Amino acid sequence: MAEALVGGGGEEGEAAGAGGGGVAVAGDGDVHGEVGGAFPGANAILRYAVEDVRVGETVIPRGDALVIGFAAAGRDPGVHGEDAERFDVMRATRREHLSFGHVVHYCLGAPLARLEAEIALQALFARFPGMRLAVEPGALRPTESFISNGPREVPVLLGPPADGVR
Repeated sequence: MAEALVGGGGEEGEAAGAGGGGVAVAGDGDVHGEVGGAFPGANAILRYAVEDVRVGETVIPRGDALVIGFAAAGRDPGVHGEDAERFDVMRATRREHLSFGHVVHYCLGAPLARLEAEIALQALFARFPGMRLAVEPGALRPTESFISNGPREVPVLLGPPADGVR
């Protein structure tokens, strides 16, 4: 089982990113690329508008408390097309997301999180090249959390280990 990979990242975002990559690759075996946007953190609790902000027809007044829904990042059909809900590491707009924040609020640990996910996933799939999900992707249960996002566990069938890979 890949629960150790998903639960052992040390930080929920890293674990969800690595778990999302595991789901994507184990699900069809042919996904490569960055997985940071697969399962972004769900919500940031209480930010405040520092100025009046217009979003469509709505004005959010300066000082209003906000809850930011990061789980919606990368899922805007207006930006990513009709299949925005589908995880696709190769789509042209794959880098247009806020999974690690933006500008001065960019996560200082983002390069480390990406590196950890890359190393973990490469090692896992080199050791078990035939690994696949043990359930249909739709059967994965979500984490029941207002802040976290991603599958609760990722059951996999490892298959035989690769010769000479440890």
